[in-house]
Amino acid sequence: MAEKATFTSAHGLPHLPRLFSPGEVDALNLGRPATNQLELTAGGLLRHHCCFPACPDYLGRSFATRRDTLLGTRYGAFRHLKYYTAVDRAYWPGLHVKCVAAFKPAAVALAKAAAAAVASAGVAGGGSVAAAEEEAAGLAAVRAAFRARVIASYPHARAQGPLEQLEALVDAIFDDLRSDSSANSVSNAPPSEGAPK
Repeated sequence: MAEKATFTSAHGLPHLPRLFSPGEVDALNLGRPATNQLELTAGGLLRHHCCFPACPDYLGRSFATRRDTLLGTRYGAFRHLKYYTAVDRAYWPGLHVKCVAAFKPAAVALAKAAAAAVASAGVAGGGSVAAAEEEAAGLAAVRAAFRARVIASYPHARAQGPLEQLEALVDAIFDDLRSDSSANSVSNAPPSEGAPK
């Protein structure tokens, strides 16, 4: 029971796994030994490493078993997460993959909402309060659509765990994806005309 208590203090709400981009994984792998390279899954999680920053094994230990290496399975990682998928805990298979897929149209909608808020602020003559309210309303609408799309992909959500917990996870993942996409858009933006190249 002490092992389970230690595990639950670092995994699950309020702690969420970190989602990685291919560029981040490539950068992290530069300084890692060939026997402990990070592999990315479609949902942004790592294939054989723990993605929970509060975990003592975060990014350090590879949980790949010999069988995982030979057959391409993930038994070692799921053995590490055994308490996360236990009967008394909620588990939604493929949640991160579904959230990443649902975020692509949400990101487009967020960009349109931000552009509309900027345009209305310009028309209103610098009404920053009105623009901020419009942007907040647009964000709330996009978040609600994102949440509905992800939750709809779990028709038996109540049987898998409390719906409130799923909603909290989906909202937290939305915030992570939104902050990652805004950071990437800032870092990938072309330099301004006066900036050195």
